Amino acid sequence: MTLSMRMRPASSQRGLSLIEMMISISIGLFLLAGLVGIFVNSSQTSAELSKSAQQVENGRFAMQTLADDLTLAGYYGHYAPPAATAKPDPCAITAADLTAAVAPALRMPVQAYNAPATSPIPPCLPVANHVAFTDIMVVRRADTKETDTTLGNQFEIGRIYIQASPDPDAQPLIQAATTIAGPLTLFTLKKKDNSIAPVRKLHVHIYFISPCSQVCTGGAGDDAIPTLKRIELTSAGLQVVPIAEGIENLQFDYGLDADGDGAPETPFVEDPGTPANWTNVVALRVALLARNVESSPGYADGKTYNLGQFVSVTPTGAAAPFKRHAYTGLVRVVNTSARREQP
Repeated sequence: MTLSMRMRPASSQRGLSLIEMMISISIGLFLLAGLVGIFVNSSQTSAELSKSAQQVENGRFAMQTLADDLTLAGYYGHYAPPAATAKPDPCAITAADLTAAVAPALRMPVQAYNAPATSPIPPCLPVANHVAFTDIMVVRRADTKETDTTLGNQFEIGRIYIQASPDPDAQPLIQAATTIAGPLTLFTLKKKDNSIAPVRKLHVHIYFISPCSQVCTGGAGDDAIPTLKRIELTSAGLQVVPIAEGIENLQFDYGLDADGDGAPETPFVEDPGTPANWTNVVALRVALLARNVESSPGYADGKTYNLGQFVSVTPTGAAAPFKRHAYTGLVRVVNTSARREQP
């Protein structure tokens, strides 16, 4: 072995020092903390956007449902009811009750309860299922689709139907189907060509704000999600149907046609009052307040929301951490106003 080979120094290696390792860990933790913060912020933003999108969808759907139903209020085929002389029972479920001489329901296409606290409210609506100081709206109309009487099997047993003759002043027939064929002997009105006059389902809808999305008991077990619901007249009687969650307030202002030209006078009123005035309702301003179904941590809603001409709401306490949006719209009661228009 040569001398140069013997004197070549051996290569040496050394690891990280403790200080270098601590610096590396600190940098890594700093970067990780930044990534976690970005992820958390992104998740919170995504969650807030999702809640807001749901709230917007619920609010728009609720407004559209109300507008569509109110627009058709008072549609009974050819029949044009006379002015109301008494307020009917919105909870009537039989054909006899709906046509009772004391208060014929068809004469009042729209009927409302103005922001009741506990009473009066419709007897079929328990107090625990209604949010105090929110309006209750009753809409009466016939279905826009005729029941096909040529097939003989299109009726729902127990369902209330209405048949109007071509004479707009003639009293219509209101009957409950007893078989899937009607039977047609219950509906005897004819058109000019001697064929059967159109038969349609009769709708009675009672809209209200409920303090929970399910059946409310007024106890701690309720989910506390305010919901727009309606009571519907069905073949099984009156049934409650949820419409849109997160709707916590509902208010109406009414435009009355005092001079018979089909147009509402100004200003709109908070409550028409008498049955005759209810008959003259030709337009409504609808205002509803929708909130997110879930609260937003760290958020406090201090806004004041104007719901029509007469009601303002400022969320406080447990209601404050929810983001909201107010929806308003003007709806024309076409079947009342159009009949009064002068050419």
